[in-house]
Amino acid sequence: MKHIFKSMMAQRRRNIWLFLEMIIVSVVTWVVIDPVMVLLSIGSWPHGYDQDRLVYMEVGLIKPSSSRYSEEAADSAKMKDAFNVILNRIKSIPDVESVTPISTGMRLDGGWSSQVSMSYTNEEGDTLRVNPFVYSVPVNMDYFTTYGIKAADGSPSAAELSNISMAPTDIIITESLAVEMFGDGGSYIGRTTAEKFEGMPDGRRVVGVVEDVRPWQSKGVSRVMWYGNNYNINDGIENTAVAVRISDATSPSQWIADHGDNVRADSYVGNLYIKYVSTYADAARSTWQERSAKSEKRLKIVLLIFFLVNLSLGVVGTFYLQTRQRSRDAGIMKSFGATCGNIFRNLTLESMLITFAGWLIGCLLYLNYAFKEGLSAGIDWNMDYLPKESWIVDFWTHYAIVSLTVLVILLIIVFFGVSMPARRISRIDPVTALREE
Repeated sequence: MKHIFKSMMAQRRRNIWLFLEMIIVSVVTWVVIDPVMVLLSIGSWPHGYDQDRLVYMEVGLIKPSSSRYSEEAADSAKMKDAFNVILNRIKSIPDVESVTPISTGMRLDGGWSSQVSMSYTNEEGDTLRVNPFVYSVPVNMDYFTTYGIKAADGSPSAAELSNISMAPTDIIITESLAVEMFGDGGSYIGRTTAEKFEGMPDGRRVVGVVEDVRPWQSKGVSRVMWYGNNYNINDGIENTAVAVRISDATSPSQWIADHGDNVRADSYVGNLYIKYVSTYADAARSTWQERSAKSEKRLKIVLLIFFLVNLSLGVVGTFYLQTRQRSRDAGIMKSFGATCGNIFRNLTLESMLITFAGWLIGCLLYLNYAFKEGLSAGIDWNMDYLPKESWIVDFWTHYAIVSLTVLVILLIIVFFGVSMPARRISRIDPVTALREE
C-alpha cells in the first residue's frame, strides 16, 4: 500500500485530473440515479389490496337514439333497480366471490381522489395537520372484502367495515395515517380528529382502521381516508364501474376468457348494460394518471441508461489511456522483481483509490445540496405522502443507499477501464517496456 501511495504522488499531476473528473461524475450520477431508484422501489411495494384477483367492468347507459332505449326504464328508481339486477347477475356467475360499485371517488388505481387538511392533537398536546387522500366507500356493498383490503389489529374486520353504518362524521383510515395522528399503540377506534366546525362539532370519528393501501401503482401514498357513501347510480352513471372479486380457483384473465362475452351479452337490464370488461390491473394501467407516470418513469430510465452508457465509454476510455501510459512504471517494477499480479493489483488499486476519493468528495458536495433541496420522492414529489418506515423517507438511509450504489457503479466501470490495459502491460518484458517508453 505504501508503494501505491508513492506511485500516486509521483503521478499526481495526471491523477489530479482523474480525481476532479470522478468528483463531477459522482455528482451527476447521484442526480440521475436517485429518482430512478426511488421509482423502482415504489413500484415494487405491495398495493395493499388484491389487484391480481379483480375484474373491472364499466357500466354503460343506452342512448335515447337506440332501439333498445326504454323511456319507462329511465326513471331513477328503475335505474337503481336495474343496476342491482346487474350486480346480482354478476354475483351468480361461477367463481365470483363478491362485487362492489366503484364510481369516481371510490376506485383505487385510477379513481379521482381529493385531499383534505385535517387537524389532530398529538401525544404532546400539539395541534398538527395531515393531508390524507380521501375516497368514499359505498356502505353495505362489500367494498373492503371485494378489494381484499385487510383490517388492522384491533379494528372491525373487513367484512364488518364493508357493511358498517357510517355517520357523516365517521371515517375509516389506513394504519400509517392512524399512527401519524394518534401515535403507535393502543386502540384507534373511537378516536376523533381535532376539527371543530359546523356539522362536525366533535371532529371526525374513526370507526375502522385497515392495513396500508397504495391507491396508485406509481406512487407510494399510504395515508388514505374513506367516508361513507349511500351509493346511488343516478348520481353519476357515466362514471360507474364494478369491481368483481374472483376466487383462487381461476385468474381474472382466464375468468374473462370463460365468461366475458356472456357477461356483456346478458347484461342488458332496462337502459343499463356492461360495455367493457378487463382485468383490474389492465384497467389501472390504462388510466391517464398511470400512463403519465409510466411515461415519466420510462423517460428517467432511458436517460439513466443513456447516461451510464456515455459515462462508461468516457470513464473507461480515460482510465484505459492513462493506464496504457504506465508501461515504463510496469517495466521498472518488473526489473525489481514484481510479479504480473503485483503490477496488476497496484495499477488497479491506484485507480480504485482515485475513484473512491472522487466519489467521497462528490457525495459530500451533493449532501450539501440535499440538505437544502431534499432527496427524490419519485412521482409523489413530497416525502409526507410516503410511509414513514420506508428507506426513501429516512434521509440518512436514503442518502447512504444511493451513495453506495453510485460507488459500486463507478468502481465497476473503472475496473473494466483499468483491467484490460493493466493486464497487458503487467506481462510486458521490462526491456521492451523501457525501450517503448
